[in-house]
Amino acid sequence: MADITVTLPQHMSKGSDSVFIGSDADGGEYYSNNNVGFAYARYDVSDLGLEDEGLSDLKRLFIISMDETFKGELEGYKKKSNTDDLLKFYYTEDGEKYYSELQVGVNDGQVYMFIAFCKSNNETKFVGKFNTLFKSIKYN
Repeated sequence: MADITVTLPQHMSKGSDSVFIGSDADGGEYYSNNNVGFAYARYDVSDLGLEDEGLSDLKRLFIISMDETFKGELEGYKKKSNTDDLLKFYYTEDGEKYYSELQVGVNDGQVYMFIAFCKSNNETKFVGKFNTLFKSIKYN
């Protein structure tokens, strides 16, 4: 991908539209198949001049902000859990229920939002694979 390298859990095709890549993103891509999907969005925050501590705070703020945003924008949104850099949740799209994990990363003045999702009936199958996927992310 343009900004990152990631090992996806299955073969996926590049998509053109995702509910997770907003028009305010400075970059991003979306991949999916019938079982699982992955999207990322990149936001340039270099003009904020934040040091490591500030970037850590920004990740927490981003998770809180996305939780609030999803409450109003994703049909059937229900938070499962969240930490400083990981939000787990459910949502509905086109009548299908999904389980999703959103992780926030920072690199070189950029905030990245990584989202892995699957149909909710496949949650137990993919939850470990999502962790492996997130650990495989390298910034280009």
